[in-house]
Amino acid sequence: MPFVYLLYYSVGTEVLRLYANDPDNGANGTVRYSLVEQSSLFQVFAADGRITTIAPGSSFDRETQDTYYLTVRASDAGNPPRTGINIH
Repeated sequence: MPFVYLLYYSVGTEVLRLYANDPDNGANGTVRYSLVEQSSLFQVFAADGRITTIAPGSSFDRETQDTYYLTVRASDAGNPPRTGINIH
């Protein structure tokens, strides 16, 4: 797991970038990302898996909370879409 200090970061700071692949062709191989539960501190960009802050650095107080957990869903654009929440 990556370790990132967020105390002095500004809104929009990239914290992590997720990668998922799907060997299918066309839309079935296009992966989109989404948060399973919405967050008031982080967002994930659907197209490229970037997780960034959406709160100013002062919102991250290690004395109050030192660890944050996010669950991100990766889905393909197939019909029906296939999803995964596995970490390797």
